[in-house]
Amino acid sequence: MAGFVSFVSSGPGDPELLTLKAVDRLERADAVLFDDLSSGPILSYA
Repeated sequence: MAGFVSFVSSGPGDPELLTLKAVDRLERADAVLFDDLSSGPILSYA
């Protein structure tokens, strides 16, 4: 099965500003890589 990589930017860090596609990609991801600038509310979609 072929996979793919999605890059999702959280912009200024407000989870309400994420696009629907970004939320969908986070919810369906098998793995999520993030740095220390990522906020908890955004990571809750993963």
